[in-house]
Amino acid sequence: MSHGRPRRWPAIILTALVSAASVLGAAFGVAAEGSPPAVVREVKVELASQLPEVVAERIREALAAVATKALQGQEVATVERSRPAVEKVVAEVFDRVLAGYKTTAVTVIAGETTEVKLHVVPVAPVIREVYTRLEVEGVDPALQPLLREAVTTLDAAAGEILGGLPVAAFTWARFTLEPLLEQELERHSPGFRVEAKLEAGEVTTITARLVPQGPLVHRVNVQLRSETVPAVALRQLSAELDSRGALMVGLPVAFLNAYRVPIQQEIERRVRETPSIAQWGLQAKTRLVPGVQTTLEVGVESTAWRLRLEGVVSAGAEAPGPELRMLGGWSAGPGELLVGSRLLLTGLKTFLHLGVGVPVGWEGQLSYLWNLEGGQMLRFQKRISAFQRWGFEREYPGESWRLSYGVAANEYLTVDLVAGGGKVWLALVGNL
Repeated sequence: MSHGRPRRWPAIILTALVSAASVLGAAFGVAAEGSPPAVVREVKVELASQLPEVVAERIREALAAVATKALQGQEVATVERSRPAVEKVVAEVFDRVLAGYKTTAVTVIAGETTEVKLHVVPVAPVIREVYTRLEVEGVDPALQPLLREAVTTLDAAAGEILGGLPVAAFTWARFTLEPLLEQELERHSPGFRVEAKLEAGEVTTITARLVPQGPLVHRVNVQLRSETVPAVALRQLSAELDSRGALMVGLPVAFLNAYRVPIQQEIERRVRETPSIAQWGLQAKTRLVPGVQTTLEVGVESTAWRLRLEGVVSAGAEAPGPELRMLGGWSAGPGELLVGSRLLLTGLKTFLHLGVGVPVGWEGQLSYLWNLEGGQMLRFQKRISAFQRWGFEREYPGESWRLSYGVAANEYLTVDLVAGGGKVWLALVGNL
């Protein structure tokens, strides 16, 4: 049968029937002589049965096309006289054309706007359960479970649409239902083209094939940062974490944007399972910046120890000379015991420090250090974003202080703007 338009032969039958009735009506003087007879100008179709809306709409369209072609332009009196025969033909046509339903009653109310009311019931077997089988292309198996969220939504929507639908109705309804289900799934899985196929039965299976389209993730750049782990360890971690970022290669960017939070949580879980992170007892937090070239920012910190080696080169009219810094620490209750050193390369002078520190949120520390040669220092450092940090230092005795704001060029180099003692300079700080 043709699914794009209603069959023409039912309309021909009804037209012939009404035309014959018109001849009979004229012979018996149905229309008053000298006055133009009233004719059918519009046909309205009403379904009195409880049907899924998508099916009801399909039935209304088919029936309206047949009834309009047959009745529009016919004399109202003629339609009324031939009403029983018209109702019988409508029922017969419907039962033949739309498989899966049985007509129980047809009512035609003749008038310039003629109404056709149809009562139908489904013919067993009907759909009782709906299952969705997912086939995904170009997505790492580790991330495919995230697509089940979209499929769960589809299962619920499909149950409402298909539940109670006669199995036999699929001969004509599937061409409406499959695109509808595809649209529903595409709404919940942006960036994928969906192809849905129905296998009808009392237990109906929807096979949904998802194909990535549009901008895809071609590369994932992993950027590491840490206030407690030395650069040599970060380099080893970077090689291990590249495989975690590779999970996202091939994903549609639109899908990554829509499901960024659960994908980020899955990536973070896998990052924490990285051998070195687990072995060294590190904590990790991740942040995704989706795009064709996606960025995976990973912050790793130790809650048990810290070891940071820095080389500093300053630039400015009255900037201090180059130096090397070391700060190590071990956890002690809620805080840390610290030991540090500064080596001024100009003059090769060394300062040793002992102190205590307490964490301030994530990637922040407030510490107090004692110089073994005399003097103390209050220091506060806090990372305020993936690539920004600020710090404050106050030395005692005296009134010497420094305020700094730094922007990271990468995980190994930060550019600090430093102000203190009426001076301002730039400092290049390398994480060694």
